[in-house]
Amino acid sequence: MARKLAFFAMFFAALLVSAQANATVFDINVFADVTGTDTRSACGPGQVFPYCPLETIPYQASISRYLGPIDLVQGDNPFTYGGYYSSGYITGTINNDNGLLTGRDLTFAYAACSAACPGDHVYATASAFRVTGGVPEPGTWLTLLLGIGAVAWAARRARVHRWSQPKTVVVQ
Repeated sequence: MARKLAFFAMFFAALLVSAQANATVFDINVFADVTGTDTRSACGPGQVFPYCPLETIPYQASISRYLGPIDLVQGDNPFTYGGYYSSGYITGTINNDNGLLTGRDLTFAYAACSAACPGDHVYATASAFRVTGGVPEPGTWLTLLLGIGAVAWAARRARVHRWSQPKTVVVQ
């Protein structure tokens, strides 16, 4: 009976862990060194926008963004963040390899205004970027503790059961 109970306890613990293992929530921070172009009006003396020529200059910057909690499955996880006219629109791919997070193909786009304007219009990319993830969500920790508890309980139960059986001695 104890073996059956231990088997079912471990089976259900494994079932709970596998149900949680499909997606894990991470608090994601992205850090990237991006390069690209900055297109803007080059209004000189006596010129009035929108009749100024446009100039395109090289753009290089380090960006860091807190993306918040994101469900990450094993493998590639595409993401988008932000707005084009606010802090910048970021897209990319985060790869989750058993909790080791790596990033690639990041695109950063920003515009100072919504229509043609004298402000900056930035488009920059990074082939790889750094990703940091925070502590997994509480449900993941709870599942881990339940699984460890079930295994410990089954091991203790088996040990107590084994020692409590009467020993038979065969005399010849």
